[in-house]
Amino acid sequence: MDADTLVSADIAAKLAAAVSEFESGLRIGPDGDSGLAVTGEPFVACSLAGRYDEGELLPMGPTAFAVIDQWLVAARALFRINENSVLYWRTRPEIQFQPYTPARPPFSEREAGWMIYSRFLISDKPAKGE
Repeated sequence: MDADTLVSADIAAKLAAAVSEFESGLRIGPDGDSGLAVTGEPFVACSLAGRYDEGELLPMGPTAFAVIDQWLVAARALFRINENSVLYWRTRPEIQFQPYTPARPPFSEREAGWMIYSRFLISDKPAKGE
């Protein structure tokens, strides 16, 4: 594998800083392990382009740093935040390089690039049962 396709220490540090910036000012609730947060609301999948529906191809960007920056902007735009907002993670952001994939029916050709994926919820609703 080429050095440009590995998640290097620099990329990992950039992603950790973006997650920290995203979490800044929010209360952090318990992580989830199902489709619903403790509030009973569904987690939202987020890519570099914003809300992502399961089963779609993840959008890609040319560099890991650009993809991380785009994810941070997109993730911030998904929810309205107030003083009661709590962040619930299902999947903290994961970044990976996708190599070029030739067309093989029923799939089309896919250029190489970096992709990022996360699942979370920001809510001001209390946990169910509270």
